[in-house]
Amino acid sequence: MATVCTKAQSVDEGIKDLYYGKTQSARQALQQAVNKNPKDGRAIYWLGQSMLVRGSEDPAGVKTLYQNALNSGVNDPYVLVGMGQIDLINGDSTAAKQKFEQAITMSNGKRGKQNPDILNAIGRANAYGSAKTGDPAYAIDKLKAAAQIDPKNPDIYINMGINYLKMGSDKGGDAVQAFQNALAIDPKYAAAYDRIGNVYKSQDNKASMEEWYSKAVAADQTYAPVYYDWFDYYKNRDVNAAQDYLNNYVKYADQDCTTAYFQADYLFRAGKYEQSKALADSMAAGQCATFPGLNILYAYNYERLGDSTQAKSYLDKYFTTARTSGTEIDPDYYMLAGKVYSKFPGYEDTAVNYLTKAMDADTVAKNKQKYIDSIAVIYKRANKPVERLVWRRKSFALNTVPSSRDYYDLADAAIAANDTAYADTIIQHYMDSFPDQSYPYVFALKNAKLKDTTGAAAVEPTFKYIEFLKQDTAKNAATIAYYYALQGTYYANVAQNVDSALAQFQHAVQYAPDNTQYQNIVQQLEKAANKSKEPADKPSATKPKSGSK
Repeated sequence: MATVCTKAQSVDEGIKDLYYGKTQSARQALQQAVNKNPKDGRAIYWLGQSMLVRGSEDPAGVKTLYQNALNSGVNDPYVLVGMGQIDLINGDSTAAKQKFEQAITMSNGKRGKQNPDILNAIGRANAYGSAKTGDPAYAIDKLKAAAQIDPKNPDIYINMGINYLKMGSDKGGDAVQAFQNALAIDPKYAAAYDRIGNVYKSQDNKASMEEWYSKAVAADQTYAPVYYDWFDYYKNRDVNAAQDYLNNYVKYADQDCTTAYFQADYLFRAGKYEQSKALADSMAAGQCATFPGLNILYAYNYERLGDSTQAKSYLDKYFTTARTSGTEIDPDYYMLAGKVYSKFPGYEDTAVNYLTKAMDADTVAKNKQKYIDSIAVIYKRANKPVERLVWRRKSFALNTVPSSRDYYDLADAAIAANDTAYADTIIQHYMDSFPDQSYPYVFALKNAKLKDTTGAAAVEPTFKYIEFLKQDTAKNAATIAYYYALQGTYYANVAQNVDSALAQFQHAVQYAPDNTQYQNIVQQLEKAANKSKEPADKPSATKPKSGSK
């Protein structure tokens, strides 16, 4: 009996350590439990869960652990749920559900009563990973059944809330309600406060995020994950605040490869690239040599130090390992890859692929435009105007109220792609939305020249631009004169209308009275107009120099 109690206590201690973010301690406790009883399916299951923690994920190792258990005769519902989770990670939801249902049947008690712990494990399996992993609706159904059987387990509602979030932003209220249900069971359950804070963090609602993170700390100041989530928010906004939260995370979490990685990551964010790289070197020389994030640390620092070749080599290593192991990849890593690969000619599509993955994996809706804009910039640099326009249109569509910059980028992309009809539409909206800006008038001229190289199509937009410029004649006199001269050149050389040409150059002289070129052309056109019966003597106006603008 003493042996059994010690074993059970070891498993529970491991689960508790996982809750508090003490991954290394959890793994040691659970490994001891498995060593004492290699047939304990629950211990094996939780040991595998300790190997799927953020920052040190090893899905391939977990699959081996669970498969070896099954092969050795541990036909346990917990292990079946674990294997189902691996199926979900690998994208095979059909195989996963078969295992889940088999585990439920195996664990049923008298009169078919279901085991709430197995149902919760199924919910946990579907909660793991990105929004594209698992079947949240199926999981929620199982979790609701678990909550009815075991109404005192707050972890059931945590998994329920995560699955709601996977169903989309419109389920955010249901998710928050699930987390609050967990708090109704245990007001000291810091994970629920933290999860609610994360919902507001994804909405960039700083005030509410801070409120719920603070409640998590008030409930249990030793709950390390909330300090990491706080650090994660501030690491790209305020490095001083980020350091305080990271220090608390390190204080309450295990001192392992994950905390070392976060410390090196902070040094990078703080601009201390050499120190960050030195810490990565010390990790590589010790027990953290195979830590998945180590290659990312090197990639970040080499990229910032200007060595894109080294950065790319470490990214190659990281993604090769991640693809082999099935590691869940942080959207920031895809973002970094997109930035680095875009610097190498011929790798533009690879860079775009990584940025697209980042966009798909990021749960923060407002971040999507960041990725889309980066892709558009890559295609502009690669001189692929059609592809650039596609992504500029996607970016523009995300704006409820487009800014002047949004219109500028879209109009510029449309003209570069020679999509004159679409450019006309955007330019008109640009003028209507920002009537005080000159850019849409300039774009209208560019677009008109694309449609008709003779200059006829540019006549009307040129006059509109001149009228816009006349709102401040003192400032724009030289520019007004230049565009009148362009009109005069068109009428003289293309339309062959001396009178109209003369009128335009006279306007040009009016706004640029010291410009001798304009004065000379006026004199020539006046002579030609006086010799109306001799059209063959009509002079050809010279296009004004751009310097006279």
